[in-house]
Amino acid sequence: MDDRQYWESNDNELLWKHIRDVYADFIVYCQLKKTDDPNASAPQMTEDTLGSIIKMSWNEGRKDIYNEALRFARDNYDNQDFVTESLAWIAECEGKLSKAIKLMESIEGGKDLVYTDILRMKRAGKRNNLLEEFEIGKKIWQAMINDDCQDANFALQLADICNQNGDKHATLYFVKEALFIEPANTAALFHLATWEFDIELFDLCRQTLNKLLDIDSFNIPAWNQLGVVSRILNDDEGALHAFEYSLSIDPNYLPPLGYSGYIRFLHKDFKKAKETFEKLEAQNKQNNNIFDDLVTLSAPFMGFILLREHRTEEALKKFKEGMAGAHCWISLLGIIYLKTIKVKITDIHLPLARRILLDTPAGKRQDVQQLINKPDAKDPKLLDKFIEVIVHPKNDDGEFDSSIREDISQIDWNTMFNAF
Repeated sequence: MDDRQYWESNDNELLWKHIRDVYADFIVYCQLKKTDDPNASAPQMTEDTLGSIIKMSWNEGRKDIYNEALRFARDNYDNQDFVTESLAWIAECEGKLSKAIKLMESIEGGKDLVYTDILRMKRAGKRNNLLEEFEIGKKIWQAMINDDCQDANFALQLADICNQNGDKHATLYFVKEALFIEPANTAALFHLATWEFDIELFDLCRQTLNKLLDIDSFNIPAWNQLGVVSRILNDDEGALHAFEYSLSIDPNYLPPLGYSGYIRFLHKDFKKAKETFEKLEAQNKQNNNIFDDLVTLSAPFMGFILLREHRTEEALKKFKEGMAGAHCWISLLGIIYLKTIKVKITDIHLPLARRILLDTPAGKRQDVQQLINKPDAKDPKLLDKFIEVIVHPKNDDGEFDSSIREDISQIDWNTMFNAF
């Protein structure tokens, strides 16, 4: 086949091999040309192939080949549009989207090309103009439909934009379009599972994740999501399996350690929970503390484990550390327990701490109020009662509204924790 026939074929793998072969021949030509070798002869190339060589040589940092390809193109081809398009692609790779758009618009008919619209769409996204980004995206998608060349990855890109805009129906539409084009597209399946999770279709979410993992059994985000949704569906054994499998694939990705430690705590397997939290903290240090937030989230649970071992001072430090996380209500509960058993914590902020606790979702439970208002310091099972509140909260502790965060910021924790 000649060069044009490769481009007209539907065999992308064969085309790519052909381009690489021509690229290798062009490199040989450039080397011979440098020495004025009379045998230097450039391979036969269409504009499409030479445009690919311009992009490839730039991408690989072969400046000599890149410059020679540009010279060859300008000396041997009347139509320079393919060169302009290649330079626009390079400008896009450099993040110079406005320059890339200007180059494309300089081509006759270039203003209306899909690639130009893609550049405009990316520029709108870079400027955080989601509405403009989506409007341009819809135009591109309609052009793809008209030409019967819809692309699954582009559909997912539009799904992401819709999701950021809060349009769940449009998000689902584009996710399903991607799956219609490529039923085994794991990125699309993960998007669908995320959509199902967001609207609390947890059984469907688990089914979708299992389908994804049948295709790609090493997909770490999918294993982690399966663990989370299994926990919601009260399948803690399945959740632990998912988290542990994720860790077996990548021991340095630590969120599964935090999740599994949390589940073990809820099942009152305090020994295993402690081992898990300690491993999380140790490995986080080895990973340059990139999962500090996760350690902070687990700190209050570790605080109560330490209380069970009568290590009060260390527990207090964990409660202080946990005040920065979403489980800070557990730290507040721990502080109130310590005050109840007569640990010398200043009284200055305790009423505020008690009120903040009662404002949290878990703290609104009536038994929590009874527990903190009328505690019996001599009750040998008092600590177990506090732990029971953590193990069986009425609601997910979740995120707090801004007013609760503002209340927490009013507490001088350095004064409160100045107990030893």
